[in-house]
Amino acid sequence: MQPAQLKTLPRNDAEEVNVSEAAATFLSNQRIWSWVTLSLVFALNIVIVSSVFLPNLKEITGFAEAAYINDGRKLVEGELTPFGYSPLSSLLYALTYIPVQGSPYWLIYSCTIGRILLFGLLWTSSYLVASALSTLASPWLMPALLATSPALLYLIAHGSHALFAAMSAFALWQALLFYQTKATRHLVMASVFVGLAVLTRSGEGLILWAVLILLAVWLDKDFKRMAASLAGSVFPCALILGGYILLYYGQVGRFDLGMAEYSYFTFEQGHGLAYQSRYDEQENFYVNGQMDARRLFGTPEENEYSITTAIFRNPSAYLQRVPRLASLAPEKAASVYGFGLALVFFLFALRGACELLRQKLYTLLSILLLWSSYLLVYLLLVFQPTHFLLPYYILFLLASVGVITVVSNFDNRWEHGFWATILVALIAIAITLQKATLFLTASLLLAALVITWMTMARYRHVPSIKVVGVMLVFIPFLIQANHPEPKFRSLGIAEDERAILYMREHLKSGAPVGAYAPINIWMANLTYIPMFRSALPGLNSEQDFSTWMKNNRLAAVYVDSSLKRQEPSVWALVQKRIGHDLKIGFASEKKAIFRSSLPPQVIPRSIFGTT
Repeated sequence: MQPAQLKTLPRNDAEEVNVSEAAATFLSNQRIWSWVTLSLVFALNIVIVSSVFLPNLKEITGFAEAAYINDGRKLVEGELTPFGYSPLSSLLYALTYIPVQGSPYWLIYSCTIGRILLFGLLWTSSYLVASALSTLASPWLMPALLATSPALLYLIAHGSHALFAAMSAFALWQALLFYQTKATRHLVMASVFVGLAVLTRSGEGLILWAVLILLAVWLDKDFKRMAASLAGSVFPCALILGGYILLYYGQVGRFDLGMAEYSYFTFEQGHGLAYQSRYDEQENFYVNGQMDARRLFGTPEENEYSITTAIFRNPSAYLQRVPRLASLAPEKAASVYGFGLALVFFLFALRGACELLRQKLYTLLSILLLWSSYLLVYLLLVFQPTHFLLPYYILFLLASVGVITVVSNFDNRWEHGFWATILVALIAIAITLQKATLFLTASLLLAALVITWMTMARYRHVPSIKVVGVMLVFIPFLIQANHPEPKFRSLGIAEDERAILYMREHLKSGAPVGAYAPINIWMANLTYIPMFRSALPGLNSEQDFSTWMKNNRLAAVYVDSSLKRQEPSVWALVQKRIGHDLKIGFASEKKAIFRSSLPPQVIPRSIFGTT
């Protein structure tokens, strides 16, 4: 044996025993073991859905997600984000931008890093919420639900939605600890996280702050401590918000929160969502809704960006759209929870809520419901499907309680009757309406429950039978789960990415470029000029279009399939300039770049197009 090999061996048997004992002692610590195991489960979940973290440009949301990523770039360059436009999201993406800012694919890389960070925040905050109520359900059920659900995958593609969900979950974790211990420090931390939630989504966050203040007064029955509880819920959040507002004022010299403008545009877009069935499927119903809303309620300038003023202009038109929005909500919510899988989640959550009522935990159930009360605002203004995912951790927490209840009551006839009645009714409805997904889901769940109860009744004396029961109940979750296909990413091959490389090479950084969606323009480090009707003046002729280009000093016009499909009238005007003062600068099977044939001293223009 060589001397070098001898160095790798213990000097004596006692040293080997000491090392083994140290490792055993380390792993025997329940807290350490739990976090190590949780980390391994998290890493496994990352691997299973890894393709979501490796998007190509076309797989990044062209407006919302791209806007948050670009705001991070602008923050690094010294431009603060207005209060109402998610400054905390800008900070997150500023951190992801710094290490990749020199790459032509910076936006894609920043998106990858941001999605991984958001996934980690959502995972951690969800587990902590579950751990706060470990007496009702094992917190290990939360990672299992997260692994089978598509909820996080939808959320991380919408930066501010995911970050708000994470911050509000952290805040609920601390609020639940305050509910249990009445320790003011938990209320202070809850207020800090709520403050961060407000800096992520101001509207929902301010509602959450009001809920926290209400809970602080309600949960602490001791009058002498009430003042401290009230201060603990108010001041940390107020300091965070006030500090950012003052910081923004110090840079721009005005108190421009940006909330009125942002809220008003969502109000206009809500009209398009409510009446989307009336519009051409090829067009953007949000844009159409904005145009119709201005006809019915007046322009934003006429109403001074006040939603109340707009509603009072035409209250009947507003009241007619609210039921239409409400009728769309169930299907939109089911879509982001996985359709058939959503039914499983909702039924177990319903059972969990019933169990809290049976145990007379009225206060706890009220906290959970109040914490998601901001959902009502979406029915009054507008919603995206992912808005219904913001309180996903509450749904999963109640579902965890429901799963444990079903397993614990394996020999309870009332439990059997409850599920049999609901599921047989759903199967009958599915057959009547010919809803295949509903039929499959209800049938799977009924079969899984019957198998679970029969197995547990047969082996009731086995010590770990409840663990087996939980695993059997999860059969419908696993069957309905739909994970994305794995992939490896190659950049610079797709035509939209090649067009961006062309723009970076041929256009000066910061040059104004007209386009339907901003993502391609921002990635090329150019200035985005929107080209959809609600953002354009009346363009009725070629001359109008040429005048608009000159007024905006456009260096290029980027044309893709979205512009052609959703803004055909704008595309028609662009086409009329081809062959006159526009020429092809780049062409491929699906893309073409038209360079201006005008002298360089005249405003040069290019058209980047797809077929």
